[in-house]
Amino acid sequence: MTGPGETCVSASQVAASAKAVGSAKLYVAREPPFGEDQIIAQGEKCVAAEPALIYVSVFSTPKSARVVCFVGPSATKAGYSASELVKKVAPILGGSGGGSPAFAQGGGPLVDKIAEAAGSVERLLSPGGS
Repeated sequence: MTGPGETCVSASQVAASAKAVGSAKLYVAREPPFGEDQIIAQGEKCVAAEPALIYVSVFSTPKSARVVCFVGPSATKAGYSASELVKKVAPILGGSGGGSPAFAQGGGPLVDKIAEAAGSVERLLSPGGS
């Protein structure tokens, strides 16, 4: 549930604005205007609606910077891994992360690196990206 003035982007809007990356579609949200629970719920809904989607959100909490990643079933079959991506993005935020190929999360204390971390996602998913 979102609070006053907060909006959640629909799964169809996410899929429509996602960018093709290899055989998958990538959606990166930077500092969405809703809380972590809503970000996780949105990621779950989006990859259920679009199995080729890689959904990444990089945002701040009162104590840290966070990254959440969902990889849809067909993107997972194509070799994309939420865990591998988060393990590369979280160090930019000064921390670490992990999870499964379908869902991973992480973070660190470097809130000022959110834009850099969000911007790194597409590069990391490109062939030869690291």
